[in-house]
Amino acid sequence: MDLSQPWDGRYLIGHAWYLRDDSAHLTAEQARDLPLSDWRPLTLESLEQGMQSAPYWLRFAVVNPSKQPVGFVIEDEAPYRGYLALHVWVDGQWRSDIADRALPFSARSLKFPSSAAAATLPPVSKALALARLDHDFPQPNSLVQRLWSRAAFDAYAPRYLFSKSLMLGFLAAVAMVWMVFALLVRQRRLYYYAGYLSFLLMAWFQVLGFTGQFIAPEAPWLQAMTFHGPLFFATACAFGFARLHLDLPAHMRRMNRVFQAMTALFTAAGAFHLLNISRETEVLLTLLGFVALTLLFFVGAAIWRRTGKRYALWFTLAWGVIGLFLMLNLLMMFAGIEVGRWLISSIIDLIFLALLVEVFFLTISVAEWLRTEVRRRVEAEEEASRDPLTGLLNRRGFERLATLRLARQGGDVWLAALDADHFKAVNDTYGHPGGDAVLVHLAQIIQAHCRRDDLVCRMGGEEFAIVFHGANPDDAFRFVERLRRAFADTPTLFENRVIAHTLSIGLARWAAQGDIDQLIQQADRALYAAKEQGRNRVVMVETGNAAAGAPARA
Repeated sequence: MDLSQPWDGRYLIGHAWYLRDDSAHLTAEQARDLPLSDWRPLTLESLEQGMQSAPYWLRFAVVNPSKQPVGFVIEDEAPYRGYLALHVWVDGQWRSDIADRALPFSARSLKFPSSAAAATLPPVSKALALARLDHDFPQPNSLVQRLWSRAAFDAYAPRYLFSKSLMLGFLAAVAMVWMVFALLVRQRRLYYYAGYLSFLLMAWFQVLGFTGQFIAPEAPWLQAMTFHGPLFFATACAFGFARLHLDLPAHMRRMNRVFQAMTALFTAAGAFHLLNISRETEVLLTLLGFVALTLLFFVGAAIWRRTGKRYALWFTLAWGVIGLFLMLNLLMMFAGIEVGRWLISSIIDLIFLALLVEVFFLTISVAEWLRTEVRRRVEAEEEASRDPLTGLLNRRGFERLATLRLARQGGDVWLAALDADHFKAVNDTYGHPGGDAVLVHLAQIIQAHCRRDDLVCRMGGEEFAIVFHGANPDDAFRFVERLRRAFADTPTLFENRVIAHTLSIGLARWAAQGDIDQLIQQADRALYAAKEQGRNRVVMVETGNAAAGAPARA
């Protein structure tokens, strides 16, 4: 490979050979002395080696025809490589550089979060380069390596850090927003969702090497914790969130128990990870987690088909996107299947892009659920504030809305207290169904005469109330007088019988210093006066007397 040519960011495919070191004890000298027949050419098909515990060696030749020293860098694109060593045989000696997660970050020659190693080739020289790729434990092994000139790599590294920081920053912002919202709302599903995002963020910090460079550069033990622990906790949160978000206890009881078991299993796996006992078991659990997470798509689809809930549809779309990339990643890593050259340079970015799409869809799903929940609560509150017989406001809903109305509108607000005369006699004669028919008829008359912004309420029994706007006492009196006459002039038809009835009304004007309770008491006093004066009349609290059909005068 001629280093004077533009190799920046190019892959070693077709220019290198690889060797699996089953003994795990080969030195650079021993690897150098092996015949070329022991090596295999690095091709597109050989990049993904599947689940491996043995280290690999890459062999390639580099040439510097220029009269100046040329520095070059080999960058490992495999996520979370534990060990990368570059050995260059120049002038009868080895020049080596190592990127080892077991060492403090300050020990690296290249301040780069992922694995990368550098070397310098003297002027007009040719050298053999060997790269040793190793993991601390068995896991999917990839031989994807890129070659850079040192100058180009130094320019590329800040762009890499910026782009990855931007992605992680976005995920961190979303996680923080939902965590704060979960604390405010105190909904378990939101705690699970915020936890899922937070643990995913931790896992990506580990995968991209940001933990070692920025969080704990001098704590290699923390770097060595791997991404499996946060991933286990994220998986547990995903199942916990899905179980509550899709309301599995109500719709799929057996699957609810499965999801509970998955939540418990991966929570235990996360705790087990902290003990650092068996990395091989963690890899198998990671594989199980990837496969299990694809189940969320099918369960979400089933719930959507059963309930038609839109938030279940968005949930299904979210896990459909991430599930597709999880299976693609599994095929590449564990089965050694390569799906195209275009994926090599961007598999991490594609997975993260899929994650962002998933987060976007899940956020819509949660927002849709919140909207549904708010609507359900409003409807429940509305139902609790309504009289089931007439459909009017009950006293509880009326007092709440009337208080808001008084605070907003102020003067020229009136309250009319209405009571059907001799209602007990109606019940005694026609029974409770007949009495109910009269109340419904009265409610219909009131609604027919009221304006859209008037508040109409059944206070209880045969008593009703109206809060309305009146420009002056005469205007308010004429309004309720029309109601009284309409009720008296249109008897109720019940089971082919005619029920005649009349109405007594007490009218009170709101005073700026009073509240709704005082206004109701004033209207009740006027209503009591109307009853005392012979019923079937309107009495205004300002005068305390009125004849039927005649407005009260101050």
